Amino acid sequence: MGRKKKIISIILITVFLVSFFALIFSLDTIFNVENNDNKKASDLQKKSLVYFDDEAYKPKKTVNYLIVGIDSSGPLNPSNSYMNTNLNDFIVLISFNRENKTYFFLPINRDTICKVYSIGLTGKVTGSIETQLAYAHTQGNGLKPSFQNTLRSVSELLFSLDIERFVGITMSAVPVINDFFGGVTITLDEDLSALDDTWTIGSEITLLGDDSLKYVRARSEVSDGSNISRMRRQKKYITSLANKVRNGNYDPQTLLNLVDDYMCNNLVTGDYLDLKSYLEEYTYTGTYEIEGSSRIGDDGLAEFIVDSDKLKRLVIELFYNKA
Repeated sequence: MGRKKKIISIILITVFLVSFFALIFSLDTIFNVENNDNKKASDLQKKSLVYFDDEAYKPKKTVNYLIVGIDSSGPLNPSNSYMNTNLNDFIVLISFNRENKTYFFLPINRDTICKVYSIGLTGKVTGSIETQLAYAHTQGNGLKPSFQNTLRSVSELLFSLDIERFVGITMSAVPVINDFFGGVTITLDEDLSALDDTWTIGSEITLLGDDSLKYVRARSEVSDGSNISRMRRQKKYITSLANKVRNGNYDPQTLLNLVDDYMCNNLVTGDYLDLKSYLEEYTYTGTYEIEGSSRIGDDGLAEFIVDSDKLKRLVIELFYNKA
């Protein structure tokens, strides 16, 4: 396997373990910290001080990836326009700390009301509105410009946090990844019989094929119908999937071939640790939650209103040290 394809394969597996989210979450990729003469490592070390409430902070040595799944089926194709109709379905930030060899996940509610930028015919930002983060992807042709637009909004939401890379997929990738690893077994802690008569509380189910997509995507017809409850279910799914990946033998190249048509990213070549070694060396420290409140807006859309003060404290805790 060529080095570039191996790099993409490793990131790819990380994506899909985090990708069915909320955590959506539990895999990894990171720059090889033993070799810091590449431009990326140099850039990370040159980050300047930032200020919160007139106090100076120094960014921790983290590498941040934004994983985005859009509510589209089939291959990921451009819209041949400066707009498209696909919304963000799930969003999760994965942060790898190169100082203490830890990583965590930060799921971001797609219903979050934040600044979403408009992109014109030339690909330049032309304005912004306050709306659901889900709509950030509709700006651009559905490929890199659209995912970059989502990254732009997330970065601003997190107080201008540096987010180096994104990996985006369509939801058609979920059953492909799920079945590649032999399915995922879940013990249900909620009644999902509206989806399947056998999916009752306490039941142990093994998700195969489209059932995996049904489990991670269902929203209005189950539980309280909120995206928050769906994110909890997705976290449970990804945790189980991650355990299978850690203990399994698989060929990353085969997986790459299976999902290549469903993915878009802005990854760059760099020195990455082997996935298995990385999982042994880095410690997962948990999944953090952005606090806020939910409501229905005047336009009928679900809205998640972030508690800005609590989010600021969380961002400082996760990404910065006092200078």
